Amino acid sequence: MPSIATPDPSVDGALLDELVPPSGPRWRRTILWLAFLGLVGAFTWAVTTGTAIPQVDTNVQMWGGAGPVGITSSITNTSPVAIELVGGPHPRPGLTSLGYTTGSLTTEDMVPVKAPSDPFPLRLGPNESIDLTAWYRVDDCDAVLAIVPGDDQIDIQVRIASGPASWFTAERSIDARPLTTATDEPTSWPAAVARFPCPS
Repeated sequence: MPSIATPDPSVDGALLDELVPPSGPRWRRTILWLAFLGLVGAFTWAVTTGTAIPQVDTNVQMWGGAGPVGITSSITNTSPVAIELVGGPHPRPGLTSLGYTTGSLTTEDMVPVKAPSDPFPLRLGPNESIDLTAWYRVDDCDAVLAIVPGDDQIDIQVRIASGPASWFTAERSIDARPLTTATDEPTSWPAAVARFPCPS
């Protein structure tokens, strides 16, 4: 016959309740779980829709020049809120950044139509686009040509324009593979941009 557990009279019931408090009402636990699941869902929605982390659509429009050399990228804000473009490509060996210009170029030989500057931050509303050209002075062709082939991503830095998510800056990449595979031998995007002043 199975034994029936009986309380140990030597255990203080008040002390036991203090050490292991009884579970609260079920409705309270249900509300806490629903609140937790709601927060997880809201966070997931904010991230995937671009409300908390900026989303952009990018592509390379033009590149090259006899010097200075430049690369123009079209950047479109695909987030449902305004974003800010706060930085452009990181420096590359053999190239010195001269700054940036915005808007379409008016000549085919990639000559700056105005003095390059630091225009950041650049605000883009939802579905708004901008053409951004990064300009470089070629200082060392050997260093540029020595960049490992496969450097085919141009980085930019973006953030949500306002609100609690504006403190976070994200890095996005622009696909520059069309530049690096345009010749018979793969190269890097800086070498492709500098191909006229630095023929291989």
